[in-house]
Order: sequence, then structure tokens, then C-alpha cells
Amino acid sequence: MASVKLRASARPPAASEFDRDTTAAPAAARSLRLPLLALLIGAAIWLLPRWPGVLEGRDRAFLVDPAYFELESGAEWLEGGVAQSMRDALAELEPTPLRDDAQVALLTRAIGTATGWVKSVDGVQKRYPNRLEVEVTLREPVALVESEQGLVLIDGDAIVVAVAADAAEFLTRHDLPLLHTSRPLRGVVCGGRVRERALEEGLKVALEIEPFRADLARRGFAIEVIDVTPKERSAGTSITDVELYTASGLAIEWGRSQAHAELGALEPTADAKVRGLKRVAARYPELAGIRRVRLQFSEPSVVFDDEPALVAAPHGE
Repeated sequence: MASVKLRASARPPAASEFDRDTTAAPAAARSLRLPLLALLIGAAIWLLPRWPGVLEGRDRAFLVDPAYFELESGAEWLEGGVAQSMRDALAELEPTPLRDDAQVALLTRAIGTATGWVKSVDGVQKRYPNRLEVEVTLREPVALVESEQGLVLIDGDAIVVAVAADAAEFLTRHDLPLLHTSRPLRGVVCGGRVRERALEEGLKVALEIEPFRADLARRGFAIEVIDVTPKERSAGTSITDVELYTASGLAIEWGRSQAHAELGALEPTADAKVRGLKRVAARYPELAGIRRVRLQFSEPSVVFDDEPALVAAPHGE
């Protein structure tokens, strides 16, 4: 969670001549009471059509300008390109009078949709004369996806968070897998949702494997690619919708996510599949000669480079 502070440089207006204390006026001035009263009435009549402009001038002194913001707290990766991309997005919003609650509410909603990084706005605090503090929850990207604009970061809800080129600091601290689809995404917009069934299934698998990735990498299964393109084998269509590829090129037939609408209930749990991979790693040191592992059933099977037959992995780790 990051707290974002929006600050404008405007200052509150100085006290006007009408705010000064006039109780100590000399007696001679009181003799001019009637002419002065007529003068004030005339001034009021002159000022009446111009009063909206005066109010507007006072409101400008309390403006919050989203073009000027600073991160009050947050992770280190928020600095650099991520902060700049957020700054650029917020700079498109109009300055807002802090004294106008309705306008502040509109600005708050706009902040929630201005950048793909913001998932929700959780708190707003006014700081007069010209500061608005906004606490937000940031989205957590789970994969990289190919698009016509280049690689983009996407979260588990299929929301495009950011362009990878603007998130270098985040990517240096987070090892995201590449989610490979049939074709690059078109017309992606940061903050927009991608509605593509295969991609959504791949994201569900990314969420399933995320808690196990570090442990699997230590055992030789450094998962780098989640492939959701249509699969075909020599005997016909494959029974897996999702394949994982490790850094060494080993293929893992994951099957489907447990959240799959039609067939998820038939899938082994993610934990059971991971235990199967651990048995394979224990049985075959350094995974020597293994080309493919299948995890769709209760026991994993392996395919070696020099033989087409499937071999069941033995029990035990």
C-alpha cells in the first residue's frame, strides 16, 4: 500500500480591506456616515455582477493540482519509472478547489482510474490550504503479456497495470513469468481489462503457482513461461490447456486451473501437482534427459528426450 500526497503551490488569500477592524474610526469620519453609506451601496451594486469572479479567485487559492504530487510512503520500486508514469497520468487531471467537497470527490474517483497501478482509493484527507492526501492500494502484477505496444504487466484480474518499459524498478525486484498467447494483445490501455478466455485461464494458473515458484526453482523447475496457445499432438488435440516452460526448456503440462469453469473440479490441486514435480526432481537428479512432465493426473508422468513413451514417476521424494 502506498500513500500518495497531492500538493498545489497556491497560497490562501490575504485578509481583504473589508476584514479590517474599523471600530476605532475617528469622530470626524463618523460625520461622513451617510455619504460613505451611499458609496458602499454603489460599490455593492457595481460588484454584484462581478461577484462570481471574486469567488473564483478565492477558490483558486485553495486549488489541489494533481500535476504536483509526492509519494509519502511505499516500496522502493515505486521510485523512478513507476513514479514518473503515475505522475504523468495524474497530471492529466484538472486542478480542484479543496473547499468544494463534490469536486474533491470527483477528483478522488478520477485518481482511482487515472493509472493502472491504482486498485482502490482507501482514504482521503484534506490538508488546508492546498494539500490532499490520498491512500491507495496498488495492483500486484502476476505476469508479463505480449502486446502490440510491447510487454505489459497484468494482474490476476486481467487488468493491464503498466508497460514493462515504465516498470524497470518493479521488474528488477519481481520475477514475473511471461504469459504467451496466440497473438499479441491489441489496443491495450493501462487500467483496462483484457477479456480473453485463454489469457484469463493462464492468469489463474499464474496465481496457483506463485506460492511455489521459488521452491520449484531451487529444484530445477525455474518456470519462466506460461503458454496458453492451442496445444496439438500427433494423436490429436492435447488434454492440457496450459503448459509451463522452465529456463532450460523443459515442458510441464499443467492441465487447467482449479478455477476452470467446466473442468476445474477434475484437476488435482496445485499443491498435489507441485508434490508430483518434487518427486520427479528427487527421482531424476538435475532432471537429466527429461523433455516433458505431465501433471493432469494423480501421478506425474515424464517423457525423455530419446523415447516417446510416458514413464510414471515413483512415489516418494
